[in-house]
Amino acid sequence: MFQEFDFGTSLSKTIMGEVDDAEEAQTSFAVFAPAVIRSEDTGELIELQGFQQTVIDALNSPAKIILFILARGMAKSTLVTIGYTAWRIGNDKNLRGIVASNTKDQAVSHLRGIETILEDRSYQEIFGNLIPSNKKKIKWSEDVKYILRDRKMRDATLRAAGVESAEVLGKRSDIIIVDDLIDIAHADSTIERDKAWRWFSGQLKFTLSKTDKSRIIVINTRFHHDDIAARLKAQYEGASPEEFICVDIPALVRDTVTGEEKSIWESRFPTKDLLQERERNYFEFQSHFMNDPIDDTKSQLQESWLQYVDHTTVHLDEMEFFFGVDPNTDKDTIGKDYFAVVVIGVHPATQRIYLVDLLYTKADLKTLKEQFKAIAQRWKPSKILIESNAAQGLYTTILSKEEYLDYPFENIYSTISKEQRILSMANHFIGGRISTLGEKDEAGRWHPIPSLAPIRREWITFPHSRESHFDALDAMDMALRPLISYAAESAVSVITPDEFAKRIQQEQLIRQLRTRAEITDEQMHERLRELEHLSDPVVEQDDDKTKEQLDEELAILEAAYMRSFDIRTPFGTLGRRV
Repeated sequence: MFQEFDFGTSLSKTIMGEVDDAEEAQTSFAVFAPAVIRSEDTGELIELQGFQQTVIDALNSPAKIILFILARGMAKSTLVTIGYTAWRIGNDKNLRGIVASNTKDQAVSHLRGIETILEDRSYQEIFGNLIPSNKKKIKWSEDVKYILRDRKMRDATLRAAGVESAEVLGKRSDIIIVDDLIDIAHADSTIERDKAWRWFSGQLKFTLSKTDKSRIIVINTRFHHDDIAARLKAQYEGASPEEFICVDIPALVRDTVTGEEKSIWESRFPTKDLLQERERNYFEFQSHFMNDPIDDTKSQLQESWLQYVDHTTVHLDEMEFFFGVDPNTDKDTIGKDYFAVVVIGVHPATQRIYLVDLLYTKADLKTLKEQFKAIAQRWKPSKILIESNAAQGLYTTILSKEEYLDYPFENIYSTISKEQRILSMANHFIGGRISTLGEKDEAGRWHPIPSLAPIRREWITFPHSRESHFDALDAMDMALRPLISYAAESAVSVITPDEFAKRIQQEQLIRQLRTRAEITDEQMHERLRELEHLSDPVVEQDDDKTKEQLDEELAILEAAYMRSFDIRTPFGTLGRRV
């Protein structure tokens, strides 16, 4: 495994100061940075944060390739692309460098930042004036810069390059700075990501000289799970620290003493603001601030199964409601861990089941009790389902025993894991039996109503989330217990990932057969054979059967598939929609 830097527990330490010792600033980037580098926002000298000292420690390492993964706004370009490159130039006037970004214009903007430092009086007090006075004789343009050197050299001190830039062909470099090779606008495009990777690994890397001072530095904000950072980490898995290191610093870290999450840069990104942003835009936050973009292709639950319906068209006043509760009843963690209550509605006329509402809170004990009473008064549930081992904790910690008895609680007993229960529950979403109250955004994309957003978050990240205990999904499973029969067992069934994949395949085949007008008879025969292989009943196969006979076989196979998905409601057994 390649080395990943630990940036330690110091979140508030800052380093700042003027140039007192030019010689020390020449030899130490940690001294140089707070004495020379200025904030692009304020123009003031920067104050090094604790996490930035970790960045500097990595720069001081012997690694040939360094990957920095930092959140947006963490001044990584200011410190590394601009500041470190300027410092390296001062220490090696014969340095040959390439600064690459998603576009050449973006790379040119970084060169302007480096030029600003070279012109700064504080810099020149340390390294002297390295900018040529005659910028025609010694080339000094916006995209190519030659400083005053000890000897004549063909390759520039600095050269700007964008993805697929042909200007790097035939060039040599001692340092390559790659700063966000893919921007957010192109991150979702496989073509663009592949194009950037081919250019980086097939052209840009090969300009690097084979000397002791040569190095590649990649600076990356993560906009996609299959970005250059992911590919580099996969390529250098098992590499030595001398070959490759990765510095991955999220915006929020957990305090090792209190267990609470804290911002690594409180003055710029207050913890409160980051936590609020995570609640508003979880998926973007995980990608842009936590360096953990969601790969929904690895989720065992697909968002399309949630089947959003316009919340304004659903007649909630005609429904009967059921609660599922996943309580946090530990006195030590109330206010720190989530308390989840999922509201399920069943319409007696349509016999449809809906995800209606969610209480998902880390409130203190007093507020939690008020919130629980409020949601119960609003929806007036017929049943409140809770696991038996959590019920006692609920009425001894949050509700009094008398208050507990005022509600229609019903204990649920489970003998299998949460993951198995959630997978079994998901079968009913696949079949289209359960809908989620939603709304469309300005782009016409469906999203759950705001209160149900945590369900979407847990659903798409299941079961691979770093941080989630899937409290909302567990509560949803509880709420559905009086409505759904989980196949083999009266309460719940054990379903393995292989069985789950088989169910999905059955569902897809049935849907294809339902639209058989779009396929040939031969293709339909093939699909029936596949479905027969996946289903219990054995149906005799004959290539000469009529369409009526094929319809009859499909009905037999489909009925067998449906039997394992009966849904019980107070209004009878729901029919399955395909």
